[in-house]
Amino acid sequence: MRARALYTTAAVVAAIAIVAGATSSKGAVGAAGATSSKVSVAAAPKGFKAFLVYLAEPTLAPGEPSSFTDAEHVNFFQQTIMGRTPDEVAGQEQLAKQYFHDRFGLDFGAGSSGFTFSAFVLNPHVNYRAYIVSGMAVPDTGWEVRDGGFQVVLTKATVLHGTYGGSDGIEVPAGASMVFGDYNIDVTPPGSSDILIHYQSHSPIIGRADGEISFNCDLVHTRWGSGAARGIALPNGSIRNVITFPANL
Repeated sequence: MRARALYTTAAVVAAIAIVAGATSSKGAVGAAGATSSKVSVAAAPKGFKAFLVYLAEPTLAPGEPSSFTDAEHVNFFQQTIMGRTPDEVAGQEQLAKQYFHDRFGLDFGAGSSGFTFSAFVLNPHVNYRAYIVSGMAVPDTGWEVRDGGFQVVLTKATVLHGTYGGSDGIEVPAGASMVFGDYNIDVTPPGSSDILIHYQSHSPIIGRADGEISFNCDLVHTRWGSGAARGIALPNGSIRNVITFPANL
């Protein structure tokens, strides 16, 4: 989940069973390449198809944003990284609005108010990386997670309906956000297939008074099926994100 919706928004792992060591990447599935000598291979916990862990330790300069919403950065993510045409990007925007309407009851009709809607992409300096992808040899430097999509941010306390709040509704505070987008994991070595995971908010992303933010997103992967991303972001920008397919057993 990106940082602004993952900051203004993304406990984490009590125990992770991995087979790790200072082994050569030669011949490993999804290996890092000849210049990397340490890889870790994790097995998915029993009953799960896939298990991933993302971490972020930002190196942002003072005043540098954790995410971008300008057309240049957004278009680079959508068109260059995700490989979509402008028409396909427009289609994704409409899918996002439809999801926010169906899940949270938000009205995008003329004269709608009480929230903002925008496209976003995470700043690479957030250093969002996948360090565990079950069944794959991931280098100890991780694989970059390119993260972008669309977000809603509430500008006032709002009673949300849709499949989330139902007919009675659930009130959430101003500043809460919801996201709809994609993780694109840059698997190395060059030429390897990227890992594409779609995400959408299962519940609003609400910051606490101490600045910590937790998130719960529904996921879809073409082979692993439905899953969940559940994690936390701290005021310093650190993110811990645990992903499973399926979401629960």
